[in-house]
Amino acid sequence: MLGQTIVITGQTATGKTSYALNLTKEIDGELVNFDSRQIFKKLDVVAGKDLPRDSHFTLFTKQDNHQVGYYEVGKTRIWLYDIINPNQRFSSFDYSNLAKVVVEDILKRGKTPIFVGGTHLYLKQILYGTDVTVAPDWQLRKKLKNESVASLQRKLRKINSGIFNALNNSEANNPHRLIRKIEIASFPMCSLSFTPGVKEIYTLGRNVIRPKKIIGLRHKTNKLMRMRIKQRVEERLENGAVGEVKKIIKRGVSRDSQAFTSIGIRQIANFIEGNLTKEECVNEWTLREVQYAHRQLTFMRQDKKIIWHEI
Repeated sequence: MLGQTIVITGQTATGKTSYALNLTKEIDGELVNFDSRQIFKKLDVVAGKDLPRDSHFTLFTKQDNHQVGYYEVGKTRIWLYDIINPNQRFSSFDYSNLAKVVVEDILKRGKTPIFVGGTHLYLKQILYGTDVTVAPDWQLRKKLKNESVASLQRKLRKINSGIFNALNNSEANNPHRLIRKIEIASFPMCSLSFTPGVKEIYTLGRNVIRPKKIIGLRHKTNKLMRMRIKQRVEERLENGAVGEVKKIIKRGVSRDSQAFTSIGIRQIANFIEGNLTKEECVNEWTLREVQYAHRQLTFMRQDKKIIWHEI
């Protein structure tokens, strides 16, 4: 069943979502977003969600404080936009857990999941998983050693229900295994420790999908790429991106938040605060997007399964 999925990936500003929507005319499919900028609520224009003005978000379920739902474009559902607020954190492992829920629902209804996006870390997670090395946390083990199995199960479920649900019956009732899993689940996926010592290696999120086809879109030339990206940046600034960033700043979203690592948001914030002129904002935002597009292609070329199309 997992092999029924299709992936549309590639460089930024190549029209991946439009390409995927056109594909749904040939197959009965639904889109699943894997763009890390489009997971944030209230950041539609700056993230390029390109939704119709009257779009309505339909909530399907909530998992670990994450919203799972979809918008409809025409008759096609687009899943995994608006998962978190701009002040929340989110990892590739979180993404793989939610993607699994969505894929199961789409397949159950007899449709084809079409993954679309350019965040290679998310794609790599759902295709191959991530090997992580977590050293023992002796202080945590001492703190938990006298807890009951039921208490340990509750703690693990609360921290990461995905890891708990992956346990077999023996592991789920073994206090030593539960403590070890709590140890792993307590590590933020973005800052894992590789301190020398006794370690175990775990592969998290492997084989959420096994696509029958991975299509990659790339720009024909660097000149064309830069032109497209600059045009898109200018359009987003004119269409409300500045207002979106003003609102999240007013709500108290910190510059240390994950949302502010997204290209465009920090540049607009600097423009709002008078640190950049509008022209400087456009130029810096464009430069960051161009650099990102080059990095995307470098990483994606390592995957020989991608079938490339020049746009």
